[in-house]
Amino acid sequence: MVAYLAPQEIVLPDQKRLKDWAKRIWDAKADNWFSWDDPGEVRQVFSEMKDAVEVAALARTFYADPNIRRDLWQYLNTFLDEDEIETNVNIPVRRLAAYRIKS
Repeated sequence: MVAYLAPQEIVLPDQKRLKDWAKRIWDAKADNWFSWDDPGEVRQVFSEMKDAVEVAALARTFYADPNIRRDLWQYLNTFLDEDEIETNVNIPVRRLAAYRIKS
């Protein structure tokens, strides 16, 4: 016997929240010699996410922002080393669900 599940909608992220996350990641990179990069802020952003749909939407928002216009992964690689990428991005993202269903 095969069970049929009706199509269900997934939860889509809020645009305001995505823009806030993009700005926080953009600001995490030091812009001069007198300040420090903030990998903790990057980790905080990725820890606030609830599913992989939000990660993909953040990458799209990051690139679509006319003030940024960069690939998120390439930007993170400009100021985070491999260990920081693993700790602050990869580990939190691996823990996320693929998507959430609207209730």
